[in-house]
Amino acid sequence: MLIGPGHFYTFINNQAADRGGAIYSQLIDDHDFVISRSCFIRYFDKPGVITSPPEWNATLTFIGNSANKYGHAIFATSLIPCQRRVSSSSNNGSATWSPSEILQWPGVFIYENDNISNQIATEGAHFDITGSLPFEIVPGEEHSLEVAIIDDLDQAVDFTFRGTIVDENRTISVDEAFTCVVGNVIQLQGREGSSGNLLLQTVTTRKSSIIVTVILAPCPPGFTLGNDMECSCDAFFYIGITRCSYSDFHAYTIKGFWAGYIQPKDEAFQFVTA
Repeated sequence: MLIGPGHFYTFINNQAADRGGAIYSQLIDDHDFVISRSCFIRYFDKPGVITSPPEWNATLTFIGNSANKYGHAIFATSLIPCQRRVSSSSNNGSATWSPSEILQWPGVFIYENDNISNQIATEGAHFDITGSLPFEIVPGEEHSLEVAIIDDLDQAVDFTFRGTIVDENRTISVDEAFTCVVGNVIQLQGREGSSGNLLLQTVTTRKSSIIVTVILAPCPPGFTLGNDMECSCDAFFYIGITRCSYSDFHAYTIKGFWAGYIQPKDEAFQFVTA
């Protein structure tokens, strides 16, 4: 988007089903992202003259715009191409703008009620771990990973990412239906006590990744490890168990039955019902 002196834009009540209510800027691929040096909103005054954004003789006003996810006013692959400052009186000795300054230059970018919250968003810049490592996951459980994808403005954004076990001698695998992780939910297969390194990588134009350690937990009481290396429940495998819930991995017994663990001599603990 190229603007010039005396240009005044007002974006009112635009809506987006996903992100970027008024302006949406998407780079084509990761190569395009790497070589891009120009901000998606640029100012042209005279040939050979580069004007610092706070000194632009133009305004962009955003009122009542919305997006179902984030970036009510603006969404972009990244703010990095907009970071480089130009030589002017507004440099303050810094070579780059901070993400919290970009597209928020006073008098040029104007947002309704001066409320910047969720007005601007980008693709994920990095992953954050929000839980404790290693992640302990029951085989076959639809597990919600305690990670967040963070954008250039330190906001959590929701993007599909890929999960892959990267160990050379793998004892854990990702269920094929969950290799593309939607809503942070993943499902692993393997034996109790197995551990591995799980690579999480965004599948957007901008590539972000992290490796986390995972350990497979024992099957919950009433569940057994099947041939598919996932914990499953057979209501007839243990006497007294009537049904099982896979949403919380609970097994339910007939009233009056006992269920628990015993340890036969010189053997490991075993789950039994009586």
